Amino acid sequence: MILAAASSMRHSGPMMAALIDVLYLTGQAIGDVLRLDESDIGGKLVLFRRGKVEHSTGAAVRIRISPKLRNAFDRLLAIKRAACDQVEQRTGRRPISPALICNG
Repeated sequence: MILAAASSMRHSGPMMAALIDVLYLTGQAIGDVLRLDESDIGGKLVLFRRGKVEHSTGAAVRIRISPKLRNAFDRLLAIKRAACDQVEQRTGRRPISPALICNG
């Protein structure tokens, strides 16, 4: 897992570290990881819907969630929820997005 001193991390640092951990632990393409919805992450498996790949069936890929992968997903979800809380405090409205990683 990618570790850095909290004082040296930029605003996006924790999110990028968790994203890189998911990429490393799953071996999936960045586009497939960025398309993940919260509903794709189950208790034991994560479901990836493969993007267009030449000569691909487009079949979904299921990967068992290891403790390290669960930790990376938990960090991404915590970051997303904190960002939603900030938006709600500023605007009075809570953003609703099934996407695991949002550009906010």
